[in-house]
Amino acid sequence: DITRTGKVKPIGAKKGQRTWTWGPRGQGAILLVNCDRDHPKSSTMDCKDNDVLDSQDLQDMSPMTLNTNTPRDFFTKHRLL
Repeated sequence: DITRTGKVKPIGAKKGQRTWTWGPRGQGAILLVNCDRDHPKSSTMDCKDNDVLDSQDLQDMSPMTLNTNTPRDFFTKHRLL
């Protein structure tokens, strides 16, 4: 949802991506992470492990498509987990 409307619009997405700025002060798409605590009695946050433990964890996930048309040195500075 590069236009922040709540709806994914793949047609014309390239036009919006041209205004993205890479880097820590950049602007563009935002991907939320699973960093909540599904159970109040849990001692850790969900993001402390790589496990999907139950349906609540699964509901926190969002499908995404990764386009690796990035700056040339992107993967020398960042990792895909």
